[in-house]
Amino acid sequence: MDVRATNLRMINEVDGTWDVVAAFLGMSKASLHNRVYEVKGQKLSVEDTMLLQSLSKTTHFADVVADATGGVFVKMPDAASIAQESIHAKFNELYADVGALFSEYQADIKNDGVIDDAEFERLQAILADMHKKGEELLSLMMVIGKRRSPALKVA
Repeated sequence: MDVRATNLRMINEVDGTWDVVAAFLGMSKASLHNRVYEVKGQKLSVEDTMLLQSLSKTTHFADVVADATGGVFVKMPDAASIAQESIHAKFNELYADVGALFSEYQADIKNDGVIDDAEFERLQAILADMHKKGEELLSLMMVIGKRRSPALKVA
């Protein structure tokens, strides 16, 4: 997905869409339209796109930037949600994904003995999701299990 499509997606996820986003960014609806569609070389700045992402309560811009640079965006868990987040459940999700990846691979090979581009993209999507869950799991393990240094004592 490109940045324009991502901006449109984020705008459409805001209650009130274009009017609310334009007001939030301090511009007219026409100015917002011109920047999103890059009329006469106008563009939304990175700062405005980050504000749009915040307003839409999504990570779409971070996702598209990570994807464009060959990575995957992983949102770090907030401390308040860690108590509810089960490391055991995350491991189980990861195990299920390994099974799904293997099943998909077997089905693709069984059909014609090769993996075509569409099949490869499906396998790659499963693997990207696994990587993201693995990073989430690792960050949970670090937050929960990280050794804390003793507080300094002042004499």
